[in-house]
Amino acid sequence: MLPNTFPYAQKTRHGLSCCFVWTLVTLVLLLIGLTIGWFFVIRPSIHNIAQREMNAALDRAEESIHPPSLFLPGIIVPIQEHTITEMLVLNLSPSNHIENPVTHITPNNVRLDFQLYGFPCAISAVLRVDNGHFVVSDVNIEGIISLIMSPDEMTTLLDTHLIHAQELFQHSVTNVQLKDHEMDLTFQ
Repeated sequence: MLPNTFPYAQKTRHGLSCCFVWTLVTLVLLLIGLTIGWFFVIRPSIHNIAQREMNAALDRAEESIHPPSLFLPGIIVPIQEHTITEMLVLNLSPSNHIENPVTHITPNNVRLDFQLYGFPCAISAVLRVDNGHFVVSDVNIEGIISLIMSPDEMTTLLDTHLIHAQELFQHSVTNVQLKDHEMDLTFQ
């Protein structure tokens, strides 16, 4: 009786190992398919939606900027962090998936904390002046938004809106100084 059961046991082990290999191959192929789908279909679609919503919010924030009517050379314009937060909150549409923005200004950088689809996210950047334009550098992205937008894409988006906002003032920026809870822009 033992010789008859032994070949059956070998066939069963062989069948199990073969089934395991096919399951593993299927999982690997599924993972490859999902990865390709993420990079070529899902991420670009979500990226476009996020960029469109951020552009719309920043466009509305730009429209709410009212520069002083009198500019003197060397004028310093202080901008409080709560002013930036209020501008963003007032210009987010009710259907926007970006919620609860809060700005933090330190001597090192400007940080914007917010929620995207209920998940906490943040964008931080160093502000500087480059050829008379107010720009960002060293952009860091935290949270699920980092799956959708890269720091380079965010830098381009922010720089574009900062240049448009600066055009409203019709003067070049000569200096930016970050302080606790405030940034001072010096215009030419």
